[in-house]
Amino acid sequence: MKGFVYFILALGRERTAVKIGYTNSSPHKRLKSLQTGSSAELMLVAVIEGDVSLERALHATFNAVHSRGEWFLLSGRLFSLVAALHASTDRGSKPIGVATFRAVCDKYLFDPVPLVIAEGEDDERWHLTADVGHLMQWFELRG
Repeated sequence: MKGFVYFILALGRERTAVKIGYTNSSPHKRLKSLQTGSSAELMLVAVIEGDVSLERALHATFNAVHSRGEWFLLSGRLFSLVAALHASTDRGSKPIGVATFRAVCDKYLFDPVPLVIAEGEDDERWHLTADVGHLMQWFELRG
């Protein structure tokens, strides 16, 4: 079933976390629903047109920084991807298609060079936070 894969940041925590989720309705409604039960401020940062298989591929890709449920620590390649997607989706206000998502992944995930490194992070850990094979396989299945 087609819908949207979204990235929601939980702000104001010791370590910033991002939720990678799927909805077949409005990501903005999903944000409001999550905000009701959260003590942290939540922010919708990116939306991709996709399905549950994309959500699963992203979860597997970033398993090394998995925190709990659908939440992941915002570090390494996930940080780079979320920052690039946020810019590509007009600050999370409109969804992007698979072609644009692939272009962002090519630049920030599949190419090992352009990492955004946050102050105080261990450079080696940044290279270990993504198993891109899962996401590459997802793209191959889509032609």
